[in-house]
Amino acid sequence: VPVGVTKVYVTLWSLISGVYQANHYFFNAPAGTKAVIASPVDGSTLASGTLDLAWAGGTGVNNYALWIGSSPGGYDLGAFHVGTATTRSVTVPTDGGAVYVTLWSLISGAYQSSAHWYFTTATSNPRGARLTSPANASNLASATLDLAWEAGLGATNYALWIGSVANGYDLYAGIEGTVLAKSVVVPADGRRLHVTLHSLIGGAWQSNSYWFNAATLPDAGAAQITSPTPGSTLTSSTLPLVWSPAAGATNYHLYVGSSPNGYDLYNAGQGTSLSRTVTVPVDGRPVYVTLWSLIKGVYKSSSVFFIAANTATGNRKALINSHANGSTFTNANPVFAWTTGVGVTLMATWIGNSPLGYDIWASTESTSSTYRSTAVPTDGRKVHVTFWSLIGGVWQGASYIYTTVNIPLAKASLTSHVSGATFTSTTEYFTWDFGYASQSFQLHVGRSPGGADLFNGNNLALLQYTTVTGLPSDGSPVYVTLYTLLGGVWKSNEYIFNAWQSP
Repeated sequence: VPVGVTKVYVTLWSLISGVYQANHYFFNAPAGTKAVIASPVDGSTLASGTLDLAWAGGTGVNNYALWIGSSPGGYDLGAFHVGTATTRSVTVPTDGGAVYVTLWSLISGAYQSSAHWYFTTATSNPRGARLTSPANASNLASATLDLAWEAGLGATNYALWIGSVANGYDLYAGIEGTVLAKSVVVPADGRRLHVTLHSLIGGAWQSNSYWFNAATLPDAGAAQITSPTPGSTLTSSTLPLVWSPAAGATNYHLYVGSSPNGYDLYNAGQGTSLSRTVTVPVDGRPVYVTLWSLIKGVYKSSSVFFIAANTATGNRKALINSHANGSTFTNANPVFAWTTGVGVTLMATWIGNSPLGYDIWASTESTSSTYRSTAVPTDGRKVHVTFWSLIGGVWQGASYIYTTVNIPLAKASLTSHVSGATFTSTTEYFTWDFGYASQSFQLHVGRSPGGADLFNGNNLALLQYTTVTGLPSDGSPVYVTLYTLLGGVWKSNEYIFNAWQSP
């Protein structure tokens, strides 16, 4: 029965008195079964840095693919299309950590997966522990974050940070001793949660970082500001705040500040009241409000911002006016524009992953300029922008928060040749596209999958072309692997061609 057919129809003809009569039948074709890895055995320890995989063929399978990663479902160590082959050898680290393999089987147009894992041999230097569960960047289903990690190599103690920003610990910080698991109650408001796992090795801490999307549970959310409309511009120095009640909340606390999560303008408990009027400046600055709800002994927060009225006289700091505070960028190079302020002698821009951070960008701005184009990450993260004004020798800052555009990383693909084609000579000119956010390229050409015995282009940097000479002239298969460095990890696209056949 052909692959992909779900029903088989049978017509039985009978010749009676010179006339054929038919009876019709149909049968359900056997469903395809995905392949599973037969060797090595799950959970075994490898003897070297080579992982020799072999799997049973499955049924109804058109194609196989492999992901190799340092976390469940990951592919940071390699991703390969292997056709109909049932074996593959892969180079893996030798640090004693776990390596995870996902074997994909293409059945009736859909991929089905089987998951496997192994321990690598420990022949390299000591290294920090790595999370094994949950998978990095996964979505949580509850307010409990159940973390598990493998032991690392040479670690004598572990510490755990959980925060609302990278390397933060506002949600949890603890010394875990030598245990390899921890359950922590975290917010369930959909925020991104950042986890840093520290390992004490030889008296020094080494860390690995991860992130997850918190669950969004209606009965676990904080109270929300309902008035004034978040993001609106105030008309006076009066900010009359009103919020909706949170289920189960026994207390509310209010921060009002000039920066995200700041409280330089107001900081006080509200009991069970659902409103508070606060006096704020009238210099056009962003005003940030953080409302905390105490629910079952845990404070949960919601944040909004407003633009203060701009009626002050005298000196006044410059303000960004090109992007509404809290908005999302539409490209990788947003153009910032700002007001000139009054009495400003110099300006500066900071862009960072945390409030008042400048790990992404830091620059001074001429008072004669009112705009700047700046490259920012393109992974959908929150970035914090602080725009500084030097007035009378004192720096005054205005803080903003934006969401970056989310453009997935994309590996490069050959543009000069279609996989399966036949070369026209022993010299071929290869070109490829840029992918997205590519950091470097490599091109390998060999007589076997992944091989580089015919050409080893490891130093192409960001070139998008190269010429390969000395190719076979016997019509044999030639394998081409195009590697793209994305976020510090090499990703590959694999191709197969027929060599030119010499007359």
